[in-house]
Amino acid sequence: GEEVGECQGALAEFAARFSIDAATPVWFCVFANYQPGDAHGPTIAEQLAMHPFRVVIESAGVKLGHGMCAVHTTCEDLYGRLWCVHEVDAALAEGVQVRAAMSERYISEAARRVELFVEMGCDEQSCMHAAGIRVNTCVAKCGHPGDERMLISIVQQEGGFARLDSVVATFRRVVLPPEVAGQLEAVAALDRLE
Repeated sequence: GEEVGECQGALAEFAARFSIDAATPVWFCVFANYQPGDAHGPTIAEQLAMHPFRVVIESAGVKLGHGMCAVHTTCEDLYGRLWCVHEVDAALAEGVQVRAAMSERYISEAARRVELFVEMGCDEQSCMHAAGIRVNTCVAKCGHPGDERMLISIVQQEGGFARLDSVVATFRRVVLPPEVAGQLEAVAALDRLE
């Protein structure tokens, strides 16, 4: 369900902000695995057995280079994808720098929602829910039931969904656009006064 133009815009802004050259090699998860399910390529299970994401995040090019980028658009919530929340967690645990690319529409919509809920006198938690910033990783899903089962098992082995929520929530707070972070800080300050 991703909108290519919005994704491309987010990545272009990210590359400009962090001075990433257009010739920089990129591993883009959406294109990384052969997924049509035909007989012309390896199966998803065969590919997963090679641990492609782990190989990438353990590589010197990623660890010493530009790290990992989590792309945010209005068309698809990456935190609703179990693979994505797992990958953010795994990359952070591996010591990879994880940053965010956000489309202009994503930033505008998050800021609009927070502003609206602030105007309506809502507390910080409500504002975060309204802007889609709150985290509930156990509702994240996979398109393939086998992947979902495998990832739930990994999450459970690594401390459970409450731990994963905490990791992802901290990441989300760190990468909030300034206009959203500022609004949330202001409402949090008001909450503390009450």
